[in-house]
Amino acid sequence: MLIFFLRRLFSTCICATQKIPLRKSSFLKVRFWIIPVTLVGVYCLLSLPAWTLWARDVSQEVQQMREALFDETREGPVHLPDWALKTSGATIDLQRTSSSYAWEESWLCRAFWCFYSPNPPDTILQPDVSPGQCWPFQGSQGQVVIWLPARIQPTAITVQHIYKAVSPSGTVSSAPRDFTVSGVDEEGEEETLLGTFTYDVGKEALQTFPLKEELSRAFQYIKLFVQSNWGNPEYTCIYRVQVHGKVASQTSSQEPRDSLRPLLNKN
Repeated sequence: MLIFFLRRLFSTCICATQKIPLRKSSFLKVRFWIIPVTLVGVYCLLSLPAWTLWARDVSQEVQQMREALFDETREGPVHLPDWALKTSGATIDLQRTSSSYAWEESWLCRAFWCFYSPNPPDTILQPDVSPGQCWPFQGSQGQVVIWLPARIQPTAITVQHIYKAVSPSGTVSSAPRDFTVSGVDEEGEEETLLGTFTYDVGKEALQTFPLKEELSRAFQYIKLFVQSNWGNPEYTCIYRVQVHGKVASQTSSQEPRDSLRPLLNKN
C-alpha cells in the first residue's frame, strides 16, 4: 500500500506540473526538484521505525544513567542508624589503620612529576560518594579501624563503592572484594570476628551485610580488614562504611571520652 500510494503521489505531481503554463526553463527546474524531494520523502518514511527505535534506546540509556547517579547519592537504608558517621562523632584510629596510598609513587606520577594528596581515611565516614571521593590504601590488602561515638552492639555493616558507569577510569577494579569485620577492644589486643563477606561489584553500589548478633557484645572500635580487591594491583579504594547497631546501655553515657580518642591527623 505504501509503494502504491507513493507512485500515485509521484504521478499526480508530474501531471500537475505538466498542466501549469510555465516556460520551458521553469518547467525543467520544477521537474528536476520533484525527483530528489520524493526520494527524500520515501527514505524518511521507510526509516521512521529505525529512528523511533534509536530514540527509544537513547531514552533508556539516559534513564539508566539517572538511576545510577541517584543510587550514588543515596545515603543508604534509612531504617538503620549509622554510627560510623563523622558528623555524629565517629573517627578513625590512625594507629591501627593502613597508610593512605601515595599517588606520587606511581609510575605515571613519576613520569609527569605530579603531586597529589590522597583523601584521608575519615573520607569513608562522610555521605559524599561522588566519583573520586574515596580513601585509597596501598595494594589489595589493608584495614581501617573506626572509633564509634558510643559502645554499640553491631548488627550490620554497609560498604559502598561507585558504579562502573560513573567511574572516571571506566573500571571499578579498585573496589574491595573479600573482607572481614571484627570488634576490637580499646587496647587492640583482642579481636572478635563478626563476619566474613564479599562485596560484589556486579550488584548494587551500596551493600549491607548482617553481622553475628548471637555474640551480644558491644564494641566501640570496629575493624574492617580488606583481604582482596577486584584486580587493581596498586591500590584499593573505599568510598563509605556504615556501622549499624544498638547502644549497649541506655543509661551509659554516649559522649566519647577524650582519653579514649585515637590520635587524629590535624588536616
